[in-house]
Amino acid sequence: MAYCLMPEIDLVHVHDEKSGQAGLLLTLTRSIPFVMARSDMEPEGRSPLKRSIAHRAQCLIDPADITPDRLLQVYRETVAAWSKLPQDANCG
Repeated sequence: MAYCLMPEIDLVHVHDEKSGQAGLLLTLTRSIPFVMARSDMEPEGRSPLKRSIAHRAQCLIDPADITPDRLLQVYRETVAAWSKLPQDANCG
């Protein structure tokens, strides 16, 4: 939740459902995109909150793909896509 107190953030990277809730809150209230490591996320599960977090995340990153170069690429692509059309950036 510390992200919520920071005045200017371009992107948030979260790792679990609880921090995913903070990412979702930032996306919905401040239009800040978030990416998420998907280790325990099952978007097809029964939890509406998990589905919403997975749907609103700009990118669900496979933990096996987490390398510095891959993360930098994901971050750059996410910020570039979001800054073009923030209101539509996560609609598919």
